[in-house]
Amino acid sequence: MSQILNPLTFPLKGSALIEASAGTGKTYTLALLYLRLVLQHGQTLTGESDESSAFDKPLLPPNILVVTFTNAATQELRERIRLRLVEAAELLSQPEASTLTAEADSILLALKAALVQQGRALSAEARKLALAAEWMDEAAISTIHSWCYRILTEHAFDSGNAFGQELIQTDADYLQQAAEDYWRSFCLHLDENALVQVFEVFSTPNELIEKVKNLLPVVDQLNAGTISDLDQLFSQIKQEKAAILTPLKQQWREQNIAQQLEDLFNQAAKEKRIHAQKLNSSHRGGVIDKLKQWQNSEAEQTGINAESTSFQRMAGLDLSVWKNEADADSQHHCCLALRDLEQQLAQLPRAKQPLLIHAAQWLAERIEQEKLRQQQLYHNDLLVRLDRALQHPTRGDALASSIRRKFPVALVDEFQDTDPVQYRIFNRIYQVQAPLPETGFFMIGDPKQAIYAFRGADIYTYLAARQDAQRHFTLGTNFRSSPALIQQVNRTFMQGEALDKGAFLFKQPEDNPVPFLAVQAGKKGLTGLQIEGQTQSAQQAWLIDTDKVMDYRQQSAEVAANEIARLLVLGQRNLATLPDEYNPEQRAPVMPKDIAVLVNSGNEAQIIAEALYQRGIASVYLSDRSSVYQSAAAAELLLLLRAVANPLDDRRLKQALACALAGYSVLNLERLNCDELYWEAQIERFVQLQKIWQYQGVLALIYQLIERFQIAQRLLLQRGGERHLTDLLHLGELLQQASEQFEGEQALIRYFEEAQLNPDEHNESQQQRLESDRELVKIVTIHKSKGLEYPLVFLPFICNYRQETGKYLPVKTHNEQGELAVHLSLSTDILQKADEERLAEDLRKLYVALTRARYGNWLGMACLEQLSQSAIGYILGIKTAPTIDDLSTQSCLQLITPSTEHFHYQAPQEARLDAARTSQLKRLTPWWIASYSAIRYGQKSAEVVSDKRFDQPLMEEESASQATAREEPSTAEKPIPAALMMPPLSAQTRSLHQFPAGSKYGTFLHSLLEWAAGQTFLHHEQNGQGSQSGQKRYKGFAATAHPDFQKERLDMLGKRCNLRQLQDWVYPLNNWLQDFIRQPWQLNALPEIDGTVPSFALADLKPSQIHIEMEFLLQSRFVQSTELDALVIDNTLAKAPRPMAQPSLLNGLLKGFIDLVLEHQGRYYVVDWKSNKLGEDDQAYTESAMRNAMLDHRYDLQYVLYLLALHRQLKARLPNYDYDLHVGGAVYVFLRGNQSPSQGLFMDRPSKAFIEQLDKLFSAEQSCQQPAQEAV
Repeated sequence: MSQILNPLTFPLKGSALIEASAGTGKTYTLALLYLRLVLQHGQTLTGESDESSAFDKPLLPPNILVVTFTNAATQELRERIRLRLVEAAELLSQPEASTLTAEADSILLALKAALVQQGRALSAEARKLALAAEWMDEAAISTIHSWCYRILTEHAFDSGNAFGQELIQTDADYLQQAAEDYWRSFCLHLDENALVQVFEVFSTPNELIEKVKNLLPVVDQLNAGTISDLDQLFSQIKQEKAAILTPLKQQWREQNIAQQLEDLFNQAAKEKRIHAQKLNSSHRGGVIDKLKQWQNSEAEQTGINAESTSFQRMAGLDLSVWKNEADADSQHHCCLALRDLEQQLAQLPRAKQPLLIHAAQWLAERIEQEKLRQQQLYHNDLLVRLDRALQHPTRGDALASSIRRKFPVALVDEFQDTDPVQYRIFNRIYQVQAPLPETGFFMIGDPKQAIYAFRGADIYTYLAARQDAQRHFTLGTNFRSSPALIQQVNRTFMQGEALDKGAFLFKQPEDNPVPFLAVQAGKKGLTGLQIEGQTQSAQQAWLIDTDKVMDYRQQSAEVAANEIARLLVLGQRNLATLPDEYNPEQRAPVMPKDIAVLVNSGNEAQIIAEALYQRGIASVYLSDRSSVYQSAAAAELLLLLRAVANPLDDRRLKQALACALAGYSVLNLERLNCDELYWEAQIERFVQLQKIWQYQGVLALIYQLIERFQIAQRLLLQRGGERHLTDLLHLGELLQQASEQFEGEQALIRYFEEAQLNPDEHNESQQQRLESDRELVKIVTIHKSKGLEYPLVFLPFICNYRQETGKYLPVKTHNEQGELAVHLSLSTDILQKADEERLAEDLRKLYVALTRARYGNWLGMACLEQLSQSAIGYILGIKTAPTIDDLSTQSCLQLITPSTEHFHYQAPQEARLDAARTSQLKRLTPWWIASYSAIRYGQKSAEVVSDKRFDQPLMEEESASQATAREEPSTAEKPIPAALMMPPLSAQTRSLHQFPAGSKYGTFLHSLLEWAAGQTFLHHEQNGQGSQSGQKRYKGFAATAHPDFQKERLDMLGKRCNLRQLQDWVYPLNNWLQDFIRQPWQLNALPEIDGTVPSFALADLKPSQIHIEMEFLLQSRFVQSTELDALVIDNTLAKAPRPMAQPSLLNGLLKGFIDLVLEHQGRYYVVDWKSNKLGEDDQAYTESAMRNAMLDHRYDLQYVLYLLALHRQLKARLPNYDYDLHVGGAVYVFLRGNQSPSQGLFMDRPSKAFIEQLDKLFSAEQSCQQPAQEAV
């Protein structure tokens, strides 16, 4: 028999179950019991000391085990207990007349009085509580899984587990691997007939996972078979089918049933007893022929569609074919035999159930083996391993005793959410039925709120614990809701309690283990919602006049949204008010934060959110079953990550740019196809993002994506934008954590793809976060709302329910003893029992929903045909399809007439911040790192506006590859005249005229030459007799050009060309590269001082004579680009016309990369590779054509700066340096023209005087003066 709990007299020994209804102060009570354990307090009802109710010794926080089921609840409990300890310590340390004592609650005052009566020193007791509060960080307050992990770690020997096991967040990888192993081990060798049967159940390893993942948690409840392989399984099924089909077909043949059936209907048609047009000879013949074919063959099925009208009429199921439905032949034994045949064939043994059981058991065993081998644990493994250790015949007792010594008292919160394994663990340790005298085990929960069956929680386990517990207590006072609402909820469920099975379907003639007990109001003076000064009914309902579920959902959402808008509009006028949250005696207007809408699913949430939006009401959605990996942001982020990881993949890049996160308009997307410069800019953008990912990580990349694509600015202007942005940031954190386990971009992308395919909805880290902390209307699933409270609650879809149809396997039921049964094959009785248990949980969900509000509930009702199958229909006593009168006469519902006025809520404008104050600091000197590539060209300006030159800084620092790509022309190729079309590629092609143009292909050629300069080759030399005479090491270009190095060249080219869809160019590029490196250069335009023309090939140069991609930094102090440009034009290429540099400023460092610096016979040259396409053949690469290209692209300024950098370097490093003696000049190599008469070489060597003048321009002594400082 249950009794009302008094927290001061509650015995702190033995075992007890505390049933705490919603709002009755469960956490408050738990914290007070904790406090008493710390104080070793015991007291009788008369106030005398009672040692039997006190624990044997005062306990410290590390010795009091408090278990709950979520991390959030753990943190809340820890803080609530800490505050309770501090509050009590302060109270005990204060004199009786203090203000603190006067304001303390009655329970603490009674505790203080009891301690005084017992002769306790209050100062010592206060010190004890203060020390316990300081020790709360080490308190044993945790989730069940965390506690199990701790026990397995600290008691590795006793539990039989390995030391240092790793706790993993998901075992999806193990499941995937096990499924693939199962497929290889059992399916690949099967013959065609067996595979057909397998494919009827699952056809891929991923489909296998989908079929069995819900079976794995209950694999122990599945009937274990003795089948070793699938061949045996199918053989056994074949035999079972034959045992049924053989006598069945023999019966049909011997009794000639098919012929009799044919004769029956032929005779009836002849006698005109049937409607010939409804069942003509063709219809009848189709059925009869299939029956005869079936009975004389090995076929399993007849091939007759049992839903067809022909079958229905011949089987006596549709009598409309008979002119007289009472005709005796309509139920002829042949008709009945046909009817029974389809049922008999439908009940033939199938491979599905035994195949799924075999797969589930094998996968579970395989996963367990792999996790043991890898020394890893998943959350569910923690419970199973500890349970297994405690049940061990030799080590179990020692382990249980050790745990009891460490935690002599345990308090388990939310015990209604426990499962059989969890209870078995605690029962083994604390022996609930007959506890040891030095222990205490207290379960706190509410069976009326057991709504987490989908997570494995089992109310029948709670009921078993209820029977085991020595004492039962209840908390009978609700401190959450107003008295009027408590009265209405009491009335609702007391109406259900009067039914035969009680309010929650557990009522028996002799007992009701889950009764509804009316609670008292703890806040007697608390009022509810008032409109224009009139108190409103605490539980209202509107009635939708429809029996269609879809119409009900839509119309009820509209009514709810309009009613919410009405309340908010009235609240803005101060006409709709609630008790103030901090001072209930005062009134406060109704605001969006006061309202919650409870729903069953995400679909319902979308419907009500849309209805609210149409009335100007913003809302936020909370669910505990929404994985962020299933969000729209996850799908779009995956597209972006794929493109960043493969920036040269055109398809991936276009997919990314077309997604909503990128924000490209249709016009910009079309521009990608028309403007090659624009397209190349996007490639470069993603190349930069790839480097950020590689060097800074995926979280930094996502922040860069948000900034560069202005994602936050765009999303926050859109409806639902906060949701998308929150999901995006959440995904960034998860992927950053995952990147610690996966190396490289592709591995992380693969993980991301798998996480989207198989999201873990029960993983707290994956659950979508609240997207806004603004004071919005909250849309919450009923499951998520458990444990929360809201001033006003709307339930617009309370009549909805989901009937158990067996769609999702397995189906679970319980027998009369509460034992779980798992079903893969279903019958009408099983489905009926499962649906009854569904209704029981829906009733508990209804209780949770109706007890969330403090002041009022609104319910959306309708006369749905199946209303009696819903929780609200059952509790109201609805037996059949209800009428409006059935609902309008319910005393627990105050029906309201929905307002016909359309309300629209206008949210108040957010306060705007004042504009930022103007800084009084002077402008800082602009300083940056610029590159040659950033200088812009155009028409010559008439003047340079000096006060704007600081507003045009040049591009910041870039890499060598970026500089190369920027230098290369990006113009689209023009169509080639037919007369100039080049022959098709072949393995002998040695020219680059057909090679694609564009910056990415120019960068590709640069990379080949950079690779060629860095190779090493060890060659085995042979003498004249063919034997080896030694080894010779070739380095640099010489190694790459060696004939025996061809395999390495082809391997390199194959890999790089495959990445760029240039597979046809592997051999032509190999030929060209070898020829190019070996080709002697004739530098006719760069003679030495004695007139000798330099001649050498790249293959002749030693590694010590070359420097690839030499980086330089030139200091520049307020150098005007126009002044630099004018100086270059006057001193190069005979002052030929060329584009003029636009005004800009160089102040800081000028950065660049020289493709190649080489030394030959004491003279130094700068070399730059150019992939410009000047024409379609060698004749296009004349001196004048190359000169024009140099001028058009302003390569003259580039090589002048390169020579200046070389000049400064040699002057600083080379003894007795002389420009005329040591600087050979600049060689610009047009790679496509290497076989032309000019060899594609453009050469120039500016004068020494010019280079020195340029050196002075960049030095401090001749630089521009800094402009006057201005106040900003």
